[in-house]
Amino acid sequence: MWNDPDLDDNRAQSRSDTRDKRNRNKKQKEDEKEQELSAFGYESYFFHNDGTAEAIEQGQLLITWQGQDPEDENTLWLDRYDIRNLLDDQRLFTGLRVIQNDYFLREASGLDDERFHDLDSDEELLFDMDEDEREEHLAQKREENETSQYKGMQYEYNEDKIESSQEPTFKIHFDVPEGMIVPDSEKILALIERTAKFVNNSSEPTMEIILQAKQATNPNFAFMSRRHHLFQFYKHVRWLMQTGLYESAEDVRQREVEEAMAEKEEEARRAAEEAKAQEAALHVDIEKVIEKTVDFIVSNYGDGVFERKLLSLDDPRFEFMKPGNAWHEYFVRKKEDVKEARARDAGTARTHSPTDIELEKHDPTKLSSYQDEICQGPVTPTFPSSMSYKEARAAEMRKLDRLQRIEVKIKVKIKVKIKIKV
Repeated sequence: MWNDPDLDDNRAQSRSDTRDKRNRNKKQKEDEKEQELSAFGYESYFFHNDGTAEAIEQGQLLITWQGQDPEDENTLWLDRYDIRNLLDDQRLFTGLRVIQNDYFLREASGLDDERFHDLDSDEELLFDMDEDEREEHLAQKREENETSQYKGMQYEYNEDKIESSQEPTFKIHFDVPEGMIVPDSEKILALIERTAKFVNNSSEPTMEIILQAKQATNPNFAFMSRRHHLFQFYKHVRWLMQTGLYESAEDVRQREVEEAMAEKEEEARRAAEEAKAQEAALHVDIEKVIEKTVDFIVSNYGDGVFERKLLSLDDPRFEFMKPGNAWHEYFVRKKEDVKEARARDAGTARTHSPTDIELEKHDPTKLSSYQDEICQGPVTPTFPSSMSYKEARAAEMRKLDRLQRIEVKIKVKIKVKIKIKV
């Protein structure tokens, strides 16, 4: 078959054109993708720098246009980011004043509402006012609020008068300058403390103004106004907190509680020491009574007659002679020690007539004299608190009667023994 070379060339050219067209379309699509609008947002931080702000106001950060002479009076100073730095002719600085598309102007008010939606209108106004205008505006807002609170309230003439309950007076727990007006209730003081602490701890320098705007209609925060009588006190509390000299009412109460607890502990410790000292003194006195009783028993009634007589009296002063008493062991041990000491010290037996020995042993006056001597001691055991006066009186009468009968019996026995020996 005959092949036409021109036909083959046309076919090859058409395939090449198709391939090139396909490549151009593909590249065009890639370029369109690259040219798509992309927007990125970054978080911005604002810093309060007075030095930089002053430098900007004085124009220290401006540059001359196209490197003009800074000494020339007609030199144009621009910001380094000003678009006019890219122009070579100042005549191009003034463009057309006719706005082709005023759509954004029609939507400007709506955009502003959206921008400042979170900002209170009253608060926004306060930033544009000076201090006197701000105080006047806040006072007017408070007056309007107080007037609206009592609107629609009807006075009842038939109601009984109720005396207003006054809050208990309190004292300020820190020093204030002479003549300064202080709050008349602890509630107002606590509110001033919390407000001053909140403003001092805030990192926002205009927090006090913001708080005034938000609480403009709240009469409880009227002390933040310069015209209020507690404004100086509020400023004084803020100053004390800033200098670290302030101590809150809660801290004062906590310190007073701790001091009261420490004082109670000290009183309890002193009472315990006094009780311990009294107990030690009582022990010493009881020991003296026991020693004197043991000495009298061993010296006069070694056979145990006097000891049994003392036990029969049921006298609370001689409870230590009973086996169940806590001092009984000491009494027994002391009696044995005295007996051993007397036995060692006895060198020669004294000569006494039997009559004298019997009279000395059974002399009833020694029993009564010893009881009187014990009664005159430094400390005598007391009667139980449960015993009434009449019962104690009757017990004493019974004891006296028993002692009299014992004395009579002893006298009779002595007379009989004397007659027998004579």
